[in-house]
Amino acid sequence: MLYPDFNLESINDMTIWGGPGIQEFILHLIRYSTTLTRLHAVDVYNMECFVNTIIKLSSISELTLSYGSGAIGHPGLTRLFKNYAAASDESRPSLKYIRLQHCPLISNVQLTALATIKSLRTIILRNLINVSTNGINTMINHLHQHEEIAYLELAEMDSINDNILVTLGNLKTFSCLKLENLKRITNQGVRGLAEKIDQSSALTHMTVVKCPKITLESIDYAKQKIYLVEHLN
Repeated sequence: MLYPDFNLESINDMTIWGGPGIQEFILHLIRYSTTLTRLHAVDVYNMECFVNTIIKLSSISELTLSYGSGAIGHPGLTRLFKNYAAASDESRPSLKYIRLQHCPLISNVQLTALATIKSLRTIILRNLINVSTNGINTMINHLHQHEEIAYLELAEMDSINDNILVTLGNLKTFSCLKLENLKRITNQGVRGLAEKIDQSSALTHMTVVKCPKITLESIDYAKQKIYLVEHLN
C-alpha cells in the first residue's frame, strides 16, 4: 500500500468503478467509514471482497449495483441482503434504497433475500436477465410484510407479465409504481392491477413508459382508480 494513512472515512457518496487493484484500493480506503450513506458499484469484478467490506458499513442506506461479472446468483450478495434484513428486524440502521440494473449476478435467490429487508422504501429493478417471473412473484409476495416500501420501479425485463401486475395490485403500502420498457405487459394486466385498487391501497401514482402493448384504453381505466397515471411513449 503506497499511502497507508490515506483514507476516505468522512465521505458521504461514492461511485466505485475500476478494474483489478483499483477496486481493492478504494474498498480499503472506505473500510472504516461511518459517514458513507450512498454507494454505487459498477462492474464489480471481485464481489466477495466487495461484500466483505460493505457488510461492515452500517451507515450505507442507498445501494446501487450496475453490471458485474461472476457466478449467477452470487452467494455473497445473498449474505449481504440477509445481513441488511437482520439489521432491519432489530431496528438497527439498514438499507432504505436499492437499485439493481444490468446485473447478471442477481437471480431469484437474491431477490428473495432482498425482499426480506423491511426497512426498504425504494426498489428499482432494471434489466435483470437471470430473474424469472416466479422470482419476481416471490419477491412481491414477501413485500406484503413491508410497511415502509413506497416506490417500486420495474424496467426492461421480459419476466414481467400481466400476472405480475395483478399480483402488484395486492400490495397495499407502496404509493408509486413505474413500469418502463416492458414488452410483455398488456392492457389486461393494467386493468387487473387497477381493479385491485381500493380504499386500503396506498398507490396514488403510476407511470408507464414505452410499454408497446399498453394503450390509452387501459390507461383511462387506471385513471379511475389511481389518482395520477402518466403514459409516456
